[in-house]
Amino acid sequence: MKKLFLLLPLIFNSQISAQSQNATITLYRDGYGLVKQPVSFTVEKGRNEVNYSSLPNQMEVESPFLSLNKAKMLFQRFNKDVFHSRSFLQEQLGYYITVTTDDGETFKGQLLAMENNWLSIEQKKTITMINFDEIISIQVGSKEKTYPVKEEMSWEISSKVTGNVTGELIYITRGIEWDASYRLISSNDKSTGNLISQANIKNETNLSFTHASTQLLEGNLKRAKGGGQRRVKTQRGGYIADMAADVSPEFSAEELGDYHLYTLSEKLTLPKNEMVTVSLYKDKEVKFTRLYKFENNERSKKKEPLVVELSFTNDSEKPFPAGNFQIYHKNTRGNVEFAGEDMLKYVPKGEIAKVIAGRASDVLGERKVVNYERKKKSEEASILLEVKNKRNKQVEVELTEHIHGDWVIKEPSHNYKKVDASTITFNLTLKPNSTETVTYTYRKEWQ
Repeated sequence: MKKLFLLLPLIFNSQISAQSQNATITLYRDGYGLVKQPVSFTVEKGRNEVNYSSLPNQMEVESPFLSLNKAKMLFQRFNKDVFHSRSFLQEQLGYYITVTTDDGETFKGQLLAMENNWLSIEQKKTITMINFDEIISIQVGSKEKTYPVKEEMSWEISSKVTGNVTGELIYITRGIEWDASYRLISSNDKSTGNLISQANIKNETNLSFTHASTQLLEGNLKRAKGGGQRRVKTQRGGYIADMAADVSPEFSAEELGDYHLYTLSEKLTLPKNEMVTVSLYKDKEVKFTRLYKFENNERSKKKEPLVVELSFTNDSEKPFPAGNFQIYHKNTRGNVEFAGEDMLKYVPKGEIAKVIAGRASDVLGERKVVNYERKKKSEEASILLEVKNKRNKQVEVELTEHIHGDWVIKEPSHNYKKVDASTITFNLTLKPNSTETVTYTYRKEWQ
C-alpha cells in the first residue's frame, strides 16, 4: 500500500518588540534619563479613560505626568497588577489562547512553545512568534480569564473635542545613560595626534526607542531618596550608530544653568539592551606634551620608572566631558599599538587636559634619605633625587615632594616651586642618555 504524505507549509511571523516612537530623550550620567513621549488618543467629547503601555520596565513610577492639547487630565493610575508566571504558560502548551499586543493586534491559536522570551502560536498552519515584552494580555478559555502581563498607565481625561487629542507623556526611567570615551592616536613624532571623541549611549530597559531626538547632559544633578543612583549593567552588545553616508552627525553644546547640554543633529534609534556609539565631536589634530613625573613624601625611599603624563589644551569652543581616554602610538611600520589608558576629567574650553599613559621603562627615578635627625622640637632630613634618562631623546621631568607641617627648604641644588603649603616641585630637562641629581634639606620646627 502506498502512503500519501501531505506537506503543509508552515509560515513563520515574528512580532517585533515594543517600541517608543519619536520621543525626546535626555540622558544623564547616573543611570537614568528623561523621556518626553508624544501620545495620541481617540476620544469622545467629555470624560474618557485612555491607556498607554509602551513603558520601560525601569520607569520611576512616581515620575510620569501627561500634558494634553484640547483635553485635561483628571485622574492618573499606574497598573502594576500584572501576570508574570512563565510556568503557567508552560502548563497551557497545546491549548488555545488569545494574545493581545501593544499595537492592539489579537492572535488566537494553539500555544506550541514558550522558549526564552518568545511564544509560538499556530493559527491555520501559520506559526506566529510573539515577543513576551510586547504582550498586553493573555486570555485562556473564557473571556473572564484574561491576564494582563504588562504594566500600563491609565488616565481619566476631559476632552473638549471628539476625535484625536495629542500631547506628551513625560517620565524618568532608570536603565539609560551615557558616557564619553576618547582615543588619541599619536603620529610618528609622538608630539601630535588625532583625537577621536565618542558618546556611548546605553539602553538597558526592555523598551526600544526609535527615531529619538537625543540629548546628553554633562553634570551630576542632586536627586532625593537615592533616585538615579543605580548604575547601568554591562551591555549585551553595542554598535556604531547607522547614519546616512553623506551626513556627519554631531552634537551641539549649550549651557543649561550650571550644566552643559549636548544635542545630536539627527534622530537616533536605541534598541533595548544595547549600546549605541555616536561621534561626540569631529576628529581633530592636537599637539600634546609629554612630562615624566616622580612623586614622593618626606622620608619615603623609592626606585622606579617615572610616570608619563600627556597634556594638551582644549582649544575648541566646547568642553570635553569626563570619560575613558585611550592612547595609541604608531610604530615605525605605521601600525597602531595600544599605549595606555586613563580617565579624563571634565575639561572646560581653554583649559589643559591631562592623562596618565603609564610608566616609562627608560626614564628611571631613585629617592634616598641621606640624613635624618629628629630632636625634641625639630626635625631635619636631607634628600637625594636621581633621575636617569636612558632614551635617545630629551625629556622633561617634574619631581614632586610632599612635606607636611611647618617647614623650610635649605641648600637646594636646583630652583624649586612652592605649589602649596605641603608641596614643592623641581622641573628638569634631561638630555638624551644623561643623569641628573637633585638634593635639598627640609627642616621642621614646632613648639
